[in-house]
Amino acid sequence: MPYAYDQATMTTGIDTIDEQHRKLFDMINEIERMMGGYAPDRNTKISGLISGLVNYAMNHFAHEEGLMEKHKCQTAEVNKLAHARFTKQVGTWVERWQKSQDPAIVQEMGAFLGQWLSGHICTIDVGLRRCSQSSKH
Repeated sequence: MPYAYDQATMTTGIDTIDEQHRKLFDMINEIERMMGGYAPDRNTKISGLISGLVNYAMNHFAHEEGLMEKHKCQTAEVNKLAHARFTKQVGTWVERWQKSQDPAIVQEMGAFLGQWLSGHICTIDVGLRRCSQSSKH
């Protein structure tokens, strides 16, 4: 099932963050598309996509956490904790994938990633909108 950025419920008011969120959804969808097909080098491509996603997410988290601190968002600490839990969980899946390259691991990870990202954006990241607006006044 493709995941999508929903402007109505996910806008943070920070263009760079919103664009990064869109990119994360695109990356998750690309991994899922790769799982649905067959190619002789599919596992290599999936490994590259996962690595790219993890690196992109880490850079995004650092940028987002910095903005939350800058704008003194009340959810800044909760956001950091959520990012740390996410990083740990994904790290576990990456290790399992590297050891076995079992497609079930990637399917499990893909479902988690899409659901986590949607929920996280809608409950925590949208707080940036209020913080960034109030820090301008």
